Amino acid sequence: MNHLKNFGIVDETTVVAPGINGKMSKINAAFGLLQLDHIDDALARRREISARYCEELANVKGIHCLPARDSDISNHAYFPILVKDDYPLSRDALYEKFRDHKIIVRRYFYPLISDFPMYRGQPTARHANLPVAGDAAQRVLCLPIFPAMTDDQFDCIMSIIVSALNTMVTRFDTVVTNSLKNRKAAESNPRPFCFDQALVPILLFSLMLSLSPKPDFSRASVPREFPVHGLCLPSDPEETLGLCRWMPKARSDGCGARSA
Repeated sequence: MNHLKNFGIVDETTVVAPGINGKMSKINAAFGLLQLDHIDDALARRREISARYCEELANVKGIHCLPARDSDISNHAYFPILVKDDYPLSRDALYEKFRDHKIIVRRYFYPLISDFPMYRGQPTARHANLPVAGDAAQRVLCLPIFPAMTDDQFDCIMSIIVSALNTMVTRFDTVVTNSLKNRKAAESNPRPFCFDQALVPILLFSLMLSLSPKPDFSRASVPREFPVHGLCLPSDPEETLGLCRWMPKARSDGCGARSA
């Protein structure tokens, strides 16, 4: 029954069946009516927190706030951000970072309704049919926003988001500093000259060639004729030059012989 009256939701990422929004009891309705007496103050405070989020997150690379439209009147019930690829952490990693600090944030539109067991078998639920929704489901994160939020709580939320950027900058500075230190150390203490190990086989091969006896071709048994490009040319150079004078010169290859 609890699952039925709460959209079939079991936990934050698990939905087991279709359900209804049957959570409003009479006592909840009574509290809702009391809230109407303070609704203007609550909306004003939410609007203030939302504006401050937009202002401070504008300079955080990789975090995108949804732009407000003049035609809309927002109650600022949620404050969603998009975690882009150029932010040091993924959306899920940032989510876990908040959870480590006991701060509840929500991954909205995650999982997609089309991924729930009762719908995923439908042809329209294929991921290829929902590229925009699928991308948003992996990027949206709703930050805390409520009228009673204090400035200290807001600053704590912002520090968690910015700390990922600071960590990345610190690591980069460390790498650069260590590289400069190593270069200065190498310049102040030069190593003695030594051969590159990759050159050793080449040097040995060159040495073997220089020490090996040169072959004597004058006594070698050379056939009278040998094939060149599919033709038999005489081994005597003068006869070969004479033969080249009457060969067709459709394509010059070497002395004018046709290629096979």
